[in-house]
Amino acid sequence: MSMIRRALRLAIPLALLAACGQTPTAPDQDAAAGADGGESAGEPASGYDAIFAELEGLDQDQRWGRLIELAEEEEGTFLVYATISGDEIGPLMEDFEATVGSDEIETDFYRAGSTTVLQRIVQEADAGSPEADAVVSTGIEMEVLSNEGLLQPFETPAAENIIENAVYPDWVGVYINVYTAAWNTDLVSEAEVPQTWEDALTYTASPVGIELKSYDWFATLVTEYFMGQQGLSEEEAVQIFLDAGPNLVPVDGRTGLTEFTSAGQFNIALATYTQNVDGFRNEGAPITWESPIEPLVQRPNGVTPMADSDMPATALLFVDYLLSQDGQEVLAGFDRVPTNVNVEGAIPAEYEVVSVDVAEMVENRQKWMDLYSQVTGEPIEEEE
Repeated sequence: MSMIRRALRLAIPLALLAACGQTPTAPDQDAAAGADGGESAGEPASGYDAIFAELEGLDQDQRWGRLIELAEEEEGTFLVYATISGDEIGPLMEDFEATVGSDEIETDFYRAGSTTVLQRIVQEADAGSPEADAVVSTGIEMEVLSNEGLLQPFETPAAENIIENAVYPDWVGVYINVYTAAWNTDLVSEAEVPQTWEDALTYTASPVGIELKSYDWFATLVTEYFMGQQGLSEEEAVQIFLDAGPNLVPVDGRTGLTEFTSAGQFNIALATYTQNVDGFRNEGAPITWESPIEPLVQRPNGVTPMADSDMPATALLFVDYLLSQDGQEVLAGFDRVPTNVNVEGAIPAEYEVVSVDVAEMVENRQKWMDLYSQVTGEPIEEEE
């Protein structure tokens, strides 16, 4: 048994989750991720083998139609575990049903924070009673589940238009969180806007707000930018952040950080999300992230069919929906940054972007959390 699974087994038991009211809510890179699945993250379930055989040689439209036919033959209610907000997962599932257009496919969902969803899946697997047919969660949690062999390897032509570094053997990114710096345009003139991350971390005209939990942003800048591009050692790169520490004010949450910066409490904010800034900017607030300090840091949030699902056709249908133009446009309508390059709202191609190494974050999560806590002066308590 892996250390991660052992830790999760000691975490919140399912009975406690239920007692807290966290039960399922009412229904309310290459030819991409052919059709014979894969072996890299666990043995494919026999139900998937039959579906893959049915899909072999079909183009995308033929595949969609055949998946609907196969899904209609499956019994039960298709259940998705998701970490996106409750205001989003309900409408998303409704649009999935409408797009499929079949009265014979029933869906439901369970929504919670990423840690709780991860714990629940692992605990159900250990108990021999897995419930989720598909999961939508962060890339880091996806990597944990992949390492545990709980995800179903698959390929789909629907992933052909997905951005680089968001297609994995057993999950595919459906939207990304893009970390950025932002600044109050009333307080920071164009001439004063930091041009590099070094500039931002040595800005002293006022305290700088920094998001409290964004250790993956920090780790990615250390490894990909300061070490990979600037040639610093890890110690030297971390020291740049530590030297900035006295002028950094940690804020728990990117929405709050963006709001405080819009209101003038901070001239500059670090490790907020582009979509948060765009939301305030679109409402007339004096804040922007463009032209950005580069590189931007992106972290994919993905979808996967679960290996033990007894509704494999519906699970694969749901994955294809979320990767399609229809599903991606629904996500973009929630101010999510889509991964499909053909959908409006994606990060402009001219901006330099580096990706969070989700495998590194899983393997060395505690290391990066501890280092980041030294930078902010505050411990990280991950959301459940």
